[in-house]
Amino acid sequence: MSGRRIAKQRRRADVGIIGGGLAGLSLAYHLSQFHNLKILVVDDGMPKPDHIWGFWDNGSPHLELAREHALSQWWHWQIAEPGNAHVMRGQDYHYYAVSSATYMKALADKCSKANVRFINGTVMKTSIHENYTRMLMRDEQTVTAHHVFDTVNYITPHDCMKQHFLGQHIKVSKNTFNPGQVMLMDFRVSQEDGIHFMYVLPFTEKKAFIESTVFSQRPNEPEWYREQIAEYINRSLHLKGEQVTILKEEEGVLPMSQVKPKHNDGCIPFGLPANAMRASSSYAFAQISRQAYDYAKRETLIWGLPEAGADFFERWMDDVMLDVLNKKPELASHFFTRMASKVQADYFARFMNGRSGFVPKLMTINAMPSRPFLKSIVRF
Repeated sequence: MSGRRIAKQRRRADVGIIGGGLAGLSLAYHLSQFHNLKILVVDDGMPKPDHIWGFWDNGSPHLELAREHALSQWWHWQIAEPGNAHVMRGQDYHYYAVSSATYMKALADKCSKANVRFINGTVMKTSIHENYTRMLMRDEQTVTAHHVFDTVNYITPHDCMKQHFLGQHIKVSKNTFNPGQVMLMDFRVSQEDGIHFMYVLPFTEKKAFIESTVFSQRPNEPEWYREQIAEYINRSLHLKGEQVTILKEEEGVLPMSQVKPKHNDGCIPFGLPANAMRASSSYAFAQISRQAYDYAKRETLIWGLPEAGADFFERWMDDVMLDVLNKKPELASHFFTRMASKVQADYFARFMNGRSGFVPKLMTINAMPSRPFLKSIVRF
């Protein structure tokens, strides 16, 4: 058989996946677990920066691999505003953090062992041909598959609120942190440039990840976040600069909105294009993992659109919440602290994970300040 014919066969598959990020690799991994399929993942090969991904879990099967590679886990989490702080104590749910680079490597290794094939390239156009979809690459080569998933291409409203952040992994000279408790949101910082809070993951008594996070439409310059973190370390942790070593940094911008998939002929949206992300929080790791697992575990694959990361009512609640935060950003710290005090910890985690059931939704609604939320409810 000629080398050209072998190359063509390698570019044919039952399933083609555009994008080798979290959604693409998760889908490939879980499909390979449950079904005997020829799977191709097409990725542009661009470097993917290492990030901390946080998630709540109570032993779910779709997060088994993530738990194995978690940096740490916490059973208490706190939300604080000036003059008020509340600690939530999980029972069934713990909060975990995983390095994206470590987890993605673990997923890629699992996929390779399951004979998932990878092609380096960029898909420029897709088209339907009888019972398969053809992907035209930038180098004018083609890849064909009976079913193609697009995990990359989606449209975000240009004027939506964004979560933007810069975080630092730090080491300090004295025992400072409580390794059993996460600071999810500490609003005891400047609120002049948007809804601003600190996020602190203590890995040991001397090592932690501290992130300055803002909800607003426009990101700040990196130095702004660094100054906020330095001030927080000095004022709240009572540490001077010479007592702190910055090990590495990470930064990013995430949309806080429902998104729409870009139309590509013959493609099924998946991951962020299929609204796996929770708009109200930008949490997506657990939601994407569950979306891939639930889609793949079916005995007979339906090849339709996957379930979003939140059900219809939760997406409506997210829209209402974001409308209030856009119009009344000064309410943010009180609202989130109120949620922490009124919603039982496991129900809070279930609501944040999406598809939470009746009781977590009811408790969350009950925690909302009535007047501003009623005004927004009328709009939706």
